Amino acid sequence: MGRLTVALEALGKAGIRFEWDFWCCMSCGSFAMLDGFGKGENPELSRGFAFTHEQDVDRFAEDILNGTADVCLAWGAFGDGDGLAEGETIAGAFRDAGFPVIWNGSTDRRIMVQFDDRDTPDMDSLGWRTDWPADAPGDDVE
Repeated sequence: MGRLTVALEALGKAGIRFEWDFWCCMSCGSFAMLDGFGKGENPELSRGFAFTHEQDVDRFAEDILNGTADVCLAWGAFGDGDGLAEGETIAGAFRDAGFPVIWNGSTDRRIMVQFDDRDTPDMDSLGWRTDWPADAPGDDVE
């Protein structure tokens, strides 16, 4: 099992929804997560979310050709509280799986994870978004 799979399984077990290439930008992705998509089929088990958006994935695709790529994860929490525990869970899941992680512990900073060429995500298995329904939350945002 690859270290990316290990990290994503740990996030799932912790109630953190993860999406790769989720929406066009951080604003639209955050809106969609907080508007209900992020809680998925088991909202009572959902604590928070993390995602990359289209702009992140475009940079990733260019950088990974050189052997490494840093991906900044947008993230947040559902419900009350500042979300710090969810940020620690997300950063910890990637660290525990063996990824270098840079994050200052602040709720207003994205979590940077460094990938290398052995970690190139399988876009289909990570939720590559190519055909959103016309009425998807935020789809009217340019």
